[in-house]
Amino acid sequence: MFQPGTGWRYSSPGYVLLGRIIERASGEAYATFLTDHILGPANVDDTFVGNSHGRPRVARGYGDGQPVDSFDLDIVGIGAGDVSSTAMDLAHWIRALGSGQVLNEASRRTMFAWQASVGGARTSSFVSDIHYGYGVFIGRTQGRPIIFHTGDNSGFKAMSVWLPEDDLAIASLSNEESTDLENVISGILAKLL
Repeated sequence: MFQPGTGWRYSSPGYVLLGRIIERASGEAYATFLTDHILGPANVDDTFVGNSHGRPRVARGYGDGQPVDSFDLDIVGIGAGDVSSTAMDLAHWIRALGSGQVLNEASRRTMFAWQASVGGARTSSFVSDIHYGYGVFIGRTQGRPIIFHTGDNSGFKAMSVWLPEDDLAIASLSNEESTDLENVISGILAKLL
């Protein structure tokens, strides 16, 4: 791929490794640690870690209008997208993350600082100058700083953005994997900014 420090690529296996490190360091299962120490303090009550089997009010995923079976990330992918949530909880999460409910100021500064330029590895229709922090993309939209991330699993897509200078958090979810959430978010931002 490239020499350390000379390039960037998103790495789901890297997040799986971090999930295992959390388990080893805390002595707790990843789902338990996240629920008790991260999600609980953020007051996101409709968010859970792991598979959705038997849970009420969980949407079915679709691809090209056809039902799609979602795979269970908690079997092999802990740490890499095995959290399910609602748009409202995601918006609460973004605010909790930005306000100090979850991380102290030094940790937030580090998380939201440019760690690597993503170059052409991540493009956006409405975000320019994209870099990667610790777990988040950082860029500019309409002259403002923006912090964002996307996610997907078979049949589902998610995108959340935070504009810290405007104290604006937007989360958009779809249970149709072909939905263009960048278009949805950029349309919302065009009306609000």
